[in-house]
Amino acid sequence: MLKIDTAMVLAAGLGTRLRPLTNDTPKPLLKLAGKTMLDHALDHAMRAHLRRAIVNVHYLPTQILDHLKRRVVPEILISDESDELLETGGGIKRALDLIHRDVFFTLNADVMWRDETALQRMIEFWNPDLMDSLLLLTPRKDAVGFNGAGDYYLRDSGKLEFRGARISAPLVYAGATLTKSADFQNHPENKFSQKRIWDLQEQRGRIYGITLDGPWYHCSTPADFAAVTQALQ
Repeated sequence: MLKIDTAMVLAAGLGTRLRPLTNDTPKPLLKLAGKTMLDHALDHAMRAHLRRAIVNVHYLPTQILDHLKRRVVPEILISDESDELLETGGGIKRALDLIHRDVFFTLNADVMWRDETALQRMIEFWNPDLMDSLLLLTPRKDAVGFNGAGDYYLRDSGKLEFRGARISAPLVYAGATLTKSADFQNHPENKFSQKRIWDLQEQRGRIYGITLDGPWYHCSTPADFAAVTQALQ
């Protein structure tokens, strides 16, 4: 069985829509349920027995670096994007030498969920012969603080189909992916969205999904953050 032991934690975003909450604090260090969103992501990695986490930084990086000094598990490596914000896909591509794995997790550091078995279930569901990416998803009805149209349809085979021109979709990307490094390594650009990779994989019929159990918490604006905080209380 393939050993999956590494995660790329995406923590470089500006959190612009959350201002003024993010004027002096990077979004991943905002707290939900008494813990930073970054620590929620790292704790999920720890529960799935992942040994290493590569965290990328850009906005107010010193605060994140100082915070991460308190962590012992998992081992933390830093991918520095202080010179230029590379978007999600470009950030992953830059960090590939640190990730140094053919298959790894990507985790968003600005969402929260309660399901403590989600990443382990992704590992158990993973089939590299069929999949290039496996996305963690949540039903829109379980997405607290989310008011968007949704992202994907999940077919009986487990394959994903993006919403496209349709008004809405029943499932929302929950911020975790089990993925292969090859498409990032071979992408011709250095600054691009992770969604570009998923679109290519969907064309090949090699992007799959699995759903969370329980609520998922999303904070894009101060109003979202207030609603999520109230729900958690």
